[in-house]
Amino acid sequence: MRHRHIPAHLCAASTLALLLLSACGGGGSNTPSATATAAAVNPNAYPNVLPVAGDYFVYTSVNTPTQPAGQAPIQRTVTRDIRSVGVDRSFVRLDTASAYSLATTQSFDASRALTSSSTSTQRCDFTPGYRSTPALTSVVGDTYTTTSTESCVNQSTSALTTYALTDNGTVAAAEPHTLPIGTFNTIKYTQTLVSVQPSGTTTTLETCWIDTVTGRAVECASTYSTTPTGQSAPTSAGSTSFQLAAYAVNGGAAVGPTERRFAGTWSVTFSGSSGGACAALLVDTSGRISGTCQFVASTGTATPFTVSGSVNAAGIASVSTSTGAALTGTFDSPSTATGSWSNGTATGTWSAAHQ
Repeated sequence: MRHRHIPAHLCAASTLALLLLSACGGGGSNTPSATATAAAVNPNAYPNVLPVAGDYFVYTSVNTPTQPAGQAPIQRTVTRDIRSVGVDRSFVRLDTASAYSLATTQSFDASRALTSSSTSTQRCDFTPGYRSTPALTSVVGDTYTTTSTESCVNQSTSALTTYALTDNGTVAAAEPHTLPIGTFNTIKYTQTLVSVQPSGTTTTLETCWIDTVTGRAVECASTYSTTPTGQSAPTSAGSTSFQLAAYAVNGGAAVGPTERRFAGTWSVTFSGSSGGACAALLVDTSGRISGTCQFVASTGTATPFTVSGSVNAAGIASVSTSTGAALTGTFDSPSTATGSWSNGTATGTWSAAHQ
C-alpha cells in the first residue's frame, strides 16, 4: 500500500478449469447420458471472485513511523463497503475510516484496476487503470509489472498533482494464513510499489494474503520510505499492518466485531418541529456515540446539546441528549444512517453521512 493513502487491495481472478462433458456410443448400442464433472479450481491460482453489493470488510490498520524518530504508532479502523457491481465485473467501493482520512469512493474496472478515487476535497483519475495486485489469470510463480499516471485535482482550488505509479510483484505461494478472526486459505503475493511526484519518491515493499473464498485481502504488511527530490536519503519511513477484523459477504452472517464498520466522524442533520445539525458526531470502534449538536428553532435561536448512545453490530442506534430528546434509528451502511427524534411533543427525523 502506498503511504499516502490506504491502497486498493483488490479482488483479482484466476482461470477456472473448463467443465468436462463425456459421452460415448457405438453401433446399435444405447448412448449413455452425459456425465458432468464438477469444475475444478487451481489451488495455486489467484481467486476469481465477483464482489457482491453490500459486502463489507473491516480492517485494523497500524502505522508505525521509524523516521523521524520519536513518533507514536497510529491505529485506525478502515472499512471497505462494496456499493455496486456491474455486469462486466466492474465495481464501486466506498472506503471509510475511524480517523485520518475522508470517506473515499473508488471505481474499479473489470480487471480490478483502480480507475478513479474521490473524496469531498479531491478527485484522482488513473491512466491506465492502476492494478496493485496480480493479474486476473495469475498463478503461483508468476511475476507482473503495472504502470499508471495518477492525476489528482483539488476540488476547491483546481490545483493538479500527478504521480507516476509502478508496481512490480510476484505471486509467491498458496498457503493457509491464520489471524485472530480465523484461518484462511490464501494466495500470497509480494510487490514493490513506487510513487513519484515532483516533491519526491515513495517506495513501499508489501506482502499480502488474499482469501481464496471471498477474493478479499485478509492481511497486508508493508514498509515504506519517502525521499525528497534532490536528496539521496529518505526523510520519512515506517511500517504498516493491515489486518481483517470483521466482514460479511454475499448476504451471509457477519463475522467478527462488525460494529467497527461505523467507526469515525459523522455529520448529522435534523428536520421536523425544529431543525439542527451535528457537525462532527463520533462513533468509536466499540460502537459508542458521542458529540455536540444543536437544534435551531423557527426564530433562528440555536440550542446546543450533547449526545451519547451506541450503535450495535446490526446497525441499530439509540441516543439520548442533554436536552431530554431521544434519537433512534439505523445505520444503513458504513456511510449512511437515518432515524427519528422526539423531545416532548416535538418530533422529526435525522440523517447522517460518514465524513
